[in-house]
Parts: sequence; C-alpha cells; structure tokens
Amino acid sequence: MNKIFFIVILIVMTSCQNILQQDTAVLSEQTKAILDFFFEENKEELCNDKQIVITGGYSENDSTCFYLNLIENDSSVYKFYGKYNGIVHYKGYDISLYGDSWNDFFWTCDTIYEIPDMNNDFFCFYDPVEWNIAIWCNDTTISISLSDFPYYSGSSLSYEENQRIICDSLQKIIRK
Repeated sequence: MNKIFFIVILIVMTSCQNILQQDTAVLSEQTKAILDFFFEENKEELCNDKQIVITGGYSENDSTCFYLNLIENDSSVYKFYGKYNGIVHYKGYDISLYGDSWNDFFWTCDTIYEIPDMNNDFFCFYDPVEWNIAIWCNDTTISISLSDFPYYSGSSLSYEENQRIICDSLQKIIRK
C-alpha cells in the first residue's frame, strides 16, 4: 500500500512540475540565434533572474520599421503588461513574449491576451540589460541609428564600432 501511495504522489508531483514549465509559444530559429548572441554578448552583465522579456511592435505612427526589444527583467521590480503572447523556456531562461511577432517571424503562439499594468506608482531606478533592434520592414536590414545596445566602458571598441558590429551580426542572423 505504501508503494502505491508513493507512486501516486510521485506522479502528481511530476505532472505539476511539467505544467509549471509548459511552453505556450514557439521561438523561430532566428529568435533563438538572437537570444544566443544576446546571452553571449552580455554574459558578464546578466543577473541570475533568468527572465528575459521580448517585445515586438511598430512605432505608433510608422509601420515601416519593426522594433524587437530583449530585456533582462526582474519581475519583483517591474511587471510587464500589454499584449501577452506566452512564455518559452530556453537555455534555463523564462522568455516572456509581448506585442507583435512580425507575422510569426520571431515566434508563434496560440493564446494572446491583455495583461493590465500592475506596477506601483512610485519611481525606482531600474536599468536592466536591454537590446533595442530596429528592422526596416521593406528589406529586413537593421537600422543602426534606431537600434540601441549597451556599451560597456571597459570595451576596447568605440560606441559606434560596438553598435555596428552587433548590428552586422544581427543582420546575418535575421537573413538566415
């Protein structure tokens, strides 16, 4: 009897863990490559929070440029809100997806819903590692002037060289 009880408990615990780790979206190969590049370029700066938020969308009055943002998020400080597209577990990170996936180019998902703003009204300094990638829709080139990547003062490259190298690498990933 004890063995049966133990087996039932083990099955219940295992199934609960699987539910908690279930993906509700699928990343494209380009997005996985972008994330791999993001992790590699920022390995010294990334914290142990293991949560990355990816947002996608167009600027308010212009649909000629698509913006993809990768943000290391600490949900105890800031809670993302808006058009939620699901979660993916990738290389030990929880990847939350918001906004537009650019016609399923960056991810696909079955369930989309709105998450209300749950942040407190008080201001606090919060500066996560963040990449802002601007992609021209007509030819999928990266806009260096509209994109923004962290620059670390210890780097032997200038800010402009750093931006260009990251954009060139991302361009190769997106055009695969």
